[in-house]
Amino acid sequence: MNEQLKNFELVDDAAWIKANVNQTGFYRVKYDHYNWNALITQLKSDHTALSSADRAGLLDDAFSLSFGFVLAPKVALDLSVYLLNERDYVPWATAVQHFDRLLVLCEEKAIYLTLKKYILEMIAPVVTQVGWEDNGSHLDKLLRSTVLKFACELGHSGCKEQSLLLFHAWMRNGTRIPPNLRSIVYPNAIRYGGEEEWAYVYEQYQTTSTASERKELLGALTATRNVWHITQILSYSLQPDKVKSQDMYYVFIGVANNPLGRWHAWRFLRSSWDDIYEIYGAATFKRMLKSCTQHFTTEFDYAELEAFLATRGSQLRAARQAMELVRHSVEWMARSEYLVVNWLQDRQSVFDANT
Repeated sequence: MNEQLKNFELVDDAAWIKANVNQTGFYRVKYDHYNWNALITQLKSDHTALSSADRAGLLDDAFSLSFGFVLAPKVALDLSVYLLNERDYVPWATAVQHFDRLLVLCEEKAIYLTLKKYILEMIAPVVTQVGWEDNGSHLDKLLRSTVLKFACELGHSGCKEQSLLLFHAWMRNGTRIPPNLRSIVYPNAIRYGGEEEWAYVYEQYQTTSTASERKELLGALTATRNVWHITQILSYSLQPDKVKSQDMYYVFIGVANNPLGRWHAWRFLRSSWDDIYEIYGAATFKRMLKSCTQHFTTEFDYAELEAFLATRGSQLRAARQAMELVRHSVEWMARSEYLVVNWLQDRQSVFDANT
């Protein structure tokens, strides 16, 4: 469609409008207040009236427009309530992406635990449905992998026991872990295990010849809650005899995505700046900088980043995008934190009144 303006004929009794049907166009859609509310009501009463692609599209538009200062966070959060009844992969993959971003922004705020509790409430029914058996269609397996991994990262009950059960059966008896569950079992075994589990995964990394398996094992090692292991694996990432050169990038990204490792990644990046820049080059380096500053949400954080980068001279260009993203996060939290707080408090009040 090349026209800037297009008129459509609508039936008189239409309760709502869903534009960009099945997300065939590459654009966002912002509805007026009444249509958003009508769509939210429809999803809560019968979400199957819209296709899974359209449900995912609504979630993606609402959260993206909210993060872009175009839509109030309340709309996206109101929309997300229907996820309690969602059982399809595409909408959940979209929701997890945006929930994760919101959690990263809020992880050092007082509302973090309340927000995490709400998300766990939404995801609990689908986690129960998918279970831990590696069966079903391709989309069923993708759904299981997506929601179990996210729920386990949030501390969902049952993840520790199931993951360690499967991991120890592999470590002690050689019982194969299904490939679709390895991205869940490996990191949780490291997260809840100890030195024995960490050493075993590192040994497996050293001996496996499969690139995809090496990536999974390295990602698991970075999920540790042990500070010594975090600093150890970061140190290994600059030693080709410890971590293969083509895998070093995954170590840093993994630690930067670990809530307990973010500040260690930031300190490591600063202390090893020149070595890292020489090894990875500007393009990869830029992604690494972005990953370890994604949780920066205060003016203090921005000032610290700006002050450090000011000392790097010609390398500052590679960091410009990271600075812009941090500035955006700072402004978003300044404008939106209280709105998210109010929404969560209002929802809890309604819940308490109905129980």
